Amino acid sequence: MSKIPDAFIDFINSGRTPEPTLFLSTLREGSPTSIRINPSKNIENPQLEIVPWCAWGYYLSERPIFTLDPSFHAGKYYVQEASSMSVYYVLDMILTKMNNPVILDISAAPGGKSTIISSMLKSRNDGILVSNDIISSRAYTLKYNLAKEGNGNTIVTNAHPKSFAKIPSIFDIIVVDAPCSGEGLFRKDPSAMQEWSPENVQMCAARQKDIISDLIGLLKPSGYLVYSTCTYNASENMENIHHFIEKYGLRSIPIQFDKDWHIFEDTENGNFGYQFYPHRTKGEGFFISLLQKPNGNDVQIREHRTSTLLRPLSKRQIEEISTWVQWNADFESLGIDKVDNVHLLPNTCIDIAEKLKLGKVQIIDIGTTIGTFKKDIFIPHHHLALSKNLHTTVQKCELNKSQALQFLKKENLVLDMNMTGWVCMLFEGLPIGWAKFLPNRINNYLPSEYAIKMDIK
Repeated sequence: MSKIPDAFIDFINSGRTPEPTLFLSTLREGSPTSIRINPSKNIENPQLEIVPWCAWGYYLSERPIFTLDPSFHAGKYYVQEASSMSVYYVLDMILTKMNNPVILDISAAPGGKSTIISSMLKSRNDGILVSNDIISSRAYTLKYNLAKEGNGNTIVTNAHPKSFAKIPSIFDIIVVDAPCSGEGLFRKDPSAMQEWSPENVQMCAARQKDIISDLIGLLKPSGYLVYSTCTYNASENMENIHHFIEKYGLRSIPIQFDKDWHIFEDTENGNFGYQFYPHRTKGEGFFISLLQKPNGNDVQIREHRTSTLLRPLSKRQIEEISTWVQWNADFESLGIDKVDNVHLLPNTCIDIAEKLKLGKVQIIDIGTTIGTFKKDIFIPHHHLALSKNLHTTVQKCELNKSQALQFLKKENLVLDMNMTGWVCMLFEGLPIGWAKFLPNRINNYLPSEYAIKMDIK
């Protein structure tokens, strides 16, 4: 482990951190491994130690090679740091008060919080998530992780927060896991320790203020801001909370965490922040706070009569797709994008997407990409295989672990199966992708960018 910076040790010993000696010794210990199950792809709860603040969170006794588990590729679970799963507890507290909420996760990649939000909304059968990341490569990783979750209730965007500033106040909740100095990652990521400095802390605190300044106008009156960092210092945490409250008239909302969880409550001037310390909770360093915007007149939103984002399908195309996809026409729609991909999406998605275009926000995915038509022949997309809308009557083929890994390395399979045409490949009952069975061979249609690259012994 890298040497803990002296300035950081001085900060820890300054009096704000409980049990500083124990805290510093804990930083030299190993980091726990935790996962969050996908509630729609996990029929039975694992017999594992639970993460108390998340109904779907579990600790593992050791860290396996997740890449070599086909269930991971099927979206049965997501590998996520336990402390950050607390967003589940916070959202569960406020979502009960809302109907059809629209949520923005502004710094979402690789997708830990967004996949939680997507599944929470799906379990309620209402709501839309806009999931964004500023870095293009990370946004595409985000897109894939949300596709593995299988819900289809998301719009994935790749934009700077300033691009959102021109959009009306359409969000009931904005989740800001702010880019930070990374103090809470010291155990997991030695490079975070090497890059840390008091100057970097101040730079991050200023950047966080800028992000909130860009986004606060998007929040509806009475809407909620969920602010979090993976840091311990006051500059990026409680001092910023005070700043947001004073500048934007927000109200600090207490979070009723169970006292037995030993989450440290930081209260100053009637404002609340909650700090996860690795010597008090089983997880990494994490800070979270809940703020609410005051009531007021909502911003008038210009309605869009037509959409240029997706064009309608023909009656024949809809009939063809109905053998691949099952959907509720009262709540979901089909449309074709400018590169001829067919999407299945909640009806409310289009209106939200059109409002995003007011800020020139780049949309890289919407709903579930289910396939494309080539000369009136439907070609299924990989994301359809992972979707909860996959039709139960499509052909399926169960693979053992060795065969599933062979498929996931995009190698050719030799199977004694009496099938022809498109077949959804399964591992332990969960789809992992498509293959096409021909008379003399099986073509593997797993997208190359999703294939396992490491050697398998």
